[in-house]
Amino acid sequence: MKFNWGHGIAIFFTFFVCATIFQVIKSREYDHTLVKEDYYIDDIQLDELMVKKENAIALSGLAISQNDQEGTVTFTIPHTGRVQGNVLFSSPVDKRQDRAFPIVLSGDQMAISIRDLRKGMWNIQMDWKDDVKSYVYGEKIILP
Repeated sequence: MKFNWGHGIAIFFTFFVCATIFQVIKSREYDHTLVKEDYYIDDIQLDELMVKKENAIALSGLAISQNDQEGTVTFTIPHTGRVQGNVLFSSPVDKRQDRAFPIVLSGDQMAISIRDLRKGMWNIQMDWKDDVKSYVYGEKIILP
């Protein structure tokens, strides 16, 4: 039996179909835990988020400091009036490890224990409001 162009086309299409089926099967095994489910809502609220970030940048004395010996992260939030909000520790590795803490200030500061968090990089986002404005501030830290 001779090999002609019809055989080549048949082999090519067979290979193409097999490769496509393989890719579909492999894509179903992909870990989707880092895909944000409500990304569209976040995109709509982008203008509000930018105003909150500008408000936070205008604050003097706003800081996040890490103390590895004590195993804490200290947040300094200058404020006027009552503060309500959350601090979110989000893991870029696995969103199931994300933790949210309510903001409870002692003066202008709040300390959160980081001893039970996994080692590595964390994104910290503070989202709060006082009697005057709303704020958002974030930083990345690396836990040893």
